[in-house]
Amino acid sequence: MNLYQCQGCARRVSGDRFERHTSTCRLYRENVLPKFQRAETARQLARIDNLPVLPICHICGRECLSASFHFHLKGCRANWRYEDKLLPLELQKQHLEELPSSDLDPASEAQRNIARETALRNAYQCSICKRRFSSDKVEAHEKSCRSRSRNDTLRNGTLHKTLQRSKSAPSGNTRKPFVCHICGRECLTASFGYHKNLCKRMFWNLNCKMADHLQKKILIEPPEIKELEAQISIASSVAKMNKFRCRFCFRRFAIRTIERHESSCSSRDKTIPYEENLRLLKQQKCDICDEEVAVAEKVTHLESCY
Repeated sequence: MNLYQCQGCARRVSGDRFERHTSTCRLYRENVLPKFQRAETARQLARIDNLPVLPICHICGRECLSASFHFHLKGCRANWRYEDKLLPLELQKQHLEELPSSDLDPASEAQRNIARETALRNAYQCSICKRRFSSDKVEAHEKSCRSRSRNDTLRNGTLHKTLQRSKSAPSGNTRKPFVCHICGRECLTASFGYHKNLCKRMFWNLNCKMADHLQKKILIEPPEIKELEAQISIASSVAKMNKFRCRFCFRRFAIRTIERHESSCSSRDKTIPYEENLRLLKQQKCDICDEEVAVAEKVTHLESCY
């Protein structure tokens, strides 16, 4: 049997166990393994130092072999002009910056630096993040960068700051956001139509999955009013009416929380007769505004109505 000696602990191990032993030997890992790693790093650096210095293309920024450098420039220039015409008008350059005429060797360090800077200027700049990309990547990047910047704006609280600024602004320059009559949240003017359609679709999708006694048959819509402040106040009150009422405590909750609340409602264990529940849920007309109000909420409604 062939035995191999560990250079860390000097133990002799068989060949099929030597690799497993070196991976667990503390002395081998601390004393021997770093020497091998340093030697391998030195070999890699020496290999890199011995590589030939290649010229850089001033169009695409890649390194090319000296023998095929002129053929690469000819093909790269034609490819750049073709791909530039395929881009949208706002991204097209229509002008390719060429290198100034010089007697320097294309592989020299000075000429490589000039070609690298020219290639960077020939790249296409993103209008949002100002980074530069090649012609085959800039269009796809702009689409993702635009959506990502919009999400980052909402995530960083810019929307909340905008809403707070609009609330605290003077009355002459106030630009109040719209209020959704379904969920009661505030939305900016640009995204209000999109939010309303999305919120309505989500409301009916969740409504049909709820218990029978919680399902709503209609969704109250606010009347169209030109005055913005009146429209906001009416939408807020309509949003409260569109919420779901707990059958035990008669409080109103959003569509996502009503079922969880009913399962743990503190008034659930109270023995309220069924007829009493029906009487409290019965609608009565308000003497002031003629609005239909539940008996349980009539006192609260009269206080706000005055």
